[in-house]
Amino acid sequence: MAKKDNTTAIIEIQGAQFEVVEGMKLTVDRIIDSKRGDKLETTNVVMISNGSEVTLGKPFVDGAKVQYTVVDNKKGKKLEAFKYHAKSRYRRQWGHRDHQSVIEITKISG
Repeated sequence: MAKKDNTTAIIEIQGAQFEVVEGMKLTVDRIIDSKRGDKLETTNVVMISNGSEVTLGKPFVDGAKVQYTVVDNKKGKKLEAFKYHAKSRYRRQWGHRDHQSVIEITKISG
C-alpha cells in the first residue's frame, strides 16, 4: 500500500465499506461489466479525513468522489461444503468460487 498523502476515505462499493488511501490495491466483489484497465469512480464516500480535518456524510459526503482503476478480474478461493449422514450412504459435496475484481485507488477528491 503506497501512501501519497494523509488523505483517507471510507467508500462503499457493492454494499461493502472499505477504508482507502491513494495508491492502495483492494479486492472487492466483481464489478459488473468491468474490464481490466477501466477507469471508474464512486460518489458513495462515507467519510474523508485530511489528517486533522474529518468530514462525515449523511449518508454520503457531498461533492466527494474516489476514482479507481480495475487492475484484474479473477475468481476467489474455492470454498467446499460436504454433507454426511452416518450409516445411510448419504453424501453430498459441492463447491463455489466468488468472482472478484482487484482495483487500485488513483485519486481521492472532496
